[in-house]
Amino acid sequence: AELDAGDSKAARTRLEWAASKGSDPLLRDLARLRLASVQLDEKDYPAALKTLEAAPAQAFSARFEDLRGDVLFAKGESTAARDAYRKAVDAITLQDGQQSAGFRSVVQTKLEALGGA
Repeated sequence: AELDAGDSKAARTRLEWAASKGSDPLLRDLARLRLASVQLDEKDYPAALKTLEAAPAQAFSARFEDLRGDVLFAKGESTAARDAYRKAVDAITLQDGQQSAGFRSVVQTKLEALGGA
């Protein structure tokens, strides 16, 4: 809601709290994903990469790697971004369902755009 209202500073503060102090591990992972997205939007690439360092639950691993690839690409680190996208594709392959197939297609497109297979 705060992001929709244009208050990224307040959103970032709340997401930082939820990412570090939330009681549910899955909600902490979700908060870290959203926080890293805000940091990417603010071009705070070192903070975004640091936010994505902690190992997430398996259900979020593909999303973390995809976002890590986006951050690395924004930093101009194409080779590292390609590696992150490959890890995301590998993690998606372990998941089932149409939703995973759609997400896999998006990540595969990013990977191919960087010359990956």
